[in-house]
Formats: sequence, structure tokens, C-alpha cells
Amino acid sequence: MKILNSEQLLFGQNSARFLLYSCGFKVGEIPLPLAGITYFPPEQKFNDDEMSMIIRIRFDFADGNGMEILRRVVQFYHDDIYRHSIRLVIPGECENGYDVKPYGQWRAWFLDDEPIGYGPVEAMFITSQRQDIAQQRYSDTQPWVVE
Repeated sequence: MKILNSEQLLFGQNSARFLLYSCGFKVGEIPLPLAGITYFPPEQKFNDDEMSMIIRIRFDFADGNGMEILRRVVQFYHDDIYRHSIRLVIPGECENGYDVKPYGQWRAWFLDDEPIGYGPVEAMFITSQRQDIAQQRYSDTQPWVVE
């Protein structure tokens, strides 16, 4: 895993964020912290004839702010899973973001308890949206950390 300082970043200022939609209209935006997040390359998952992608992000130290971000996203989606949708914008990926849904067992923890702050927390999201082919210079398969 590479550790980059602010002068080495390929994508300039971090613009990662969650976009919140209700009935197809944007109702909010939740920016991700500027530092302390590891973005992993999307992983392809094949199920029958369908291909989807799993997108993993890890809060290297999830303080109260990081935990609140994840909690707000999960609760927004679960308030009305038929009308609400979320898009995840990751630096270096599709600039409009990916339509994602929380995936895996981690999300139940945010609905059951009131988290205050912990060590590393990894959140997974799934999308059936096709991945844009990245430009050659952005095709590094190693995860990267903003410090």
C-alpha cells in the first residue's frame, strides 16, 4: 500500500462524497473527510448472469465525525429503500459517482447501536452500474491512503 502526501496526489483536492437522492431528486450531499480514508479499487462480483461491483472504503481511524457520516448515509437509505438512493463519488473514478447500496453485515451495527468512535472501520457498497474504464495513469491496482 502506498502512502501519499498532499503534493503526490494524482487527483488534487479530495472530492469524495455521498450524494443523497429521494424520488430521483438530489436532497443532500455528505462530504467524506479529506484525510484518513483508504479507497480500494472496485471488485467485480458475478452472480448468475449479472455482474456487480463491490466498492470498499476504510476509515483508518473512525472518529465521531467519520462514524456520523456512515450512520447518516445508512439511515437515509434505510428510511425508504424504494424511494431513496445514494451515489458515492470517489476521486479518480466516475465523476458523477456510482449508484450504490450498503452491502455486507457492517451496516446493521450502525442501526443497532450509537457508535462514538473506533479504530479502522471498513464499509462496503455494491453497485450494478458498469465501471467506466479508467485512463492508463489511474489504473494502479494498489489501494492508496491520503495523509
